[in-house]
Amino acid sequence: MVGDACLQEGVALEAISLAGHWRSAGLTIIYDNNQVTCDGSVDLCNTEDVSRKMEACGWDVVDIEDRYFDIPSLVKAMRNARNPASGRPTFINVRTIIGLGSKVAGDVMAHGAAFGVEDVAQMKEAYGFDPQEHLVVFDKSVRAFFQNLPSKGQLL
Repeated sequence: MVGDACLQEGVALEAISLAGHWRSAGLTIIYDNNQVTCDGSVDLCNTEDVSRKMEACGWDVVDIEDRYFDIPSLVKAMRNARNPASGRPTFINVRTIIGLGSKVAGDVMAHGAAFGVEDVAQMKEAYGFDPQEHLVVFDKSVRAFFQNLPSKGQLL
């Protein structure tokens, strides 16, 4: 998982270039492409086409345009990236909106700042959740999966 600023670091770009050159099949980067960094909009300092850059570095590129709701495409891309037919690493460009559903959606203010009680309640209501409930895990299989992880960690 990487964000916008991660792809602006020189060492990251060198590693990306090397992985493409070595045809590191099975290596996958999922890019949270929300076009916002801690300092502001990405276009303040960078206007390149990241997907084309990754292709030029020898990576397979998959664009997920439907942001948060196209889970089947994301799962398919991740499965295909495990053993790509091309033998190349995979870059999954997931175009997102930072702070989706909040009052500061798409803005730098959504980067690392608390949304506030009213904004969180409004977002929960918009997606059919009870705004009065906190830290709820609905699916019993999720709870069961994580239940024994602390004891497994102790074995390490």
